[in-house]
Amino acid sequence: MNREHLSIQTAWKTSDESPKEVGDTYADLTISINDWIASRNSDASSGYMRDYAAVSTYPMALWLAFYWWRILYEPCPSKWYYDGLSYNWAQCP
Repeated sequence: MNREHLSIQTAWKTSDESPKEVGDTYADLTISINDWIASRNSDASSGYMRDYAAVSTYPMALWLAFYWWRILYEPCPSKWYYDGLSYNWAQCP
């Protein structure tokens, strides 16, 4: 059985962002699945590709806490009953 390996790594930084919980959770965030780096992006200011995203992790933690059940246990809709709207709206606040 081939298992996927999820890795989330942080390099914490300081930030003056407001509110305080947003600034206190600012980090270079790297997300990878096996050898594929899901957080790879292009830095618009420098033009370089980075393997991390410079973000506040607090909003992501709130999203995961709110949707963890749906992410892990709710099956994706089949094409037979997928209406295109209600499932997508349920996944996004």
